[in-house]
Amino acid sequence: MNIIFDVRGGIGKVIASTAFVDTLRQRYLDDKLIVVSSYPEIFKNNFNVDNNYHLNDIGLVYNKFIKNQSVKFYIQDPYMTNGFMNREMNINESYHTMYDAYHISRSTPKIYIDNIENDIAKAKYESDKPIFVLHTHGGNEDGSYNWAKDLPDFVINKIINKFKNDYTIYHIRQDHQPTYKHTITANEDIRSIATLIQMSEKRLFVDSFAQHMARALYKKSTVCWIATSPKNFGYDFHDNILCNAYEFEMDASHYQQYNLRESIDNLPFQNEERIFDVDEIIKSIKQQ
Repeated sequence: MNIIFDVRGGIGKVIASTAFVDTLRQRYLDDKLIVVSSYPEIFKNNFNVDNNYHLNDIGLVYNKFIKNQSVKFYIQDPYMTNGFMNREMNINESYHTMYDAYHISRSTPKIYIDNIENDIAKAKYESDKPIFVLHTHGGNEDGSYNWAKDLPDFVINKIINKFKNDYTIYHIRQDHQPTYKHTITANEDIRSIATLIQMSEKRLFVDSFAQHMARALYKKSTVCWIATSPKNFGYDFHDNILCNAYEFEMDASHYQQYNLRESIDNLPFQNEERIFDVDEIIKSIKQQ
């Protein structure tokens, strides 16, 4: 029988789904497991996957693995469960709940980096100092400030100034996102970013694909949360730092009254310097 696992969405969601791939392999030891996703590079070198395709290749998948064959599909969206919507479980837990699979496995996300990729990364990111990786913006595609996910500039600059002398700081960013002094832009392909995170000694992330990637590589990180929740998108493995807004126990309905593209003056904080305690973030990073 052919088992087809369909995963749609952003990089972080796809990385999180790799945990359920382990479970599917344990459930179907003797069957063929085919993954169809928006980011097939995430499943490269994954020994649990027999065939790995992009969503654009669905026609090929149909002709090769579906047409006139015995097939079982796993296509439900983990975001569409009561537990996930009520912030009671994360993506991995939601997958396992949907398919009644907790008795099989409680796997965690995994990304597999091969020796060639490691060698290329060592040459590309060679440094005479330990590597510190930042991912500070996970919001708007046009580069404008998104208070719901992005770290305020004052936090970013204080962190950089604290660690710039002792670390080579790589900043994961897209071309339209802000740049900062004393950092090196990292905007290569997904696999290269994974090798960079694997090589790093310190890490500071927001709710973005990088924190999922770090979990998949067993790299404990400091992750800052504003409008989203680590109960949904995070991992207890990391040191999760909640913004001060959580003191007011604001839920999703509260945030809906705000335009996420508005200036910080229109948001539920008196000023951006109250969003996070920078000393708490620095302490967390030092303890990695």
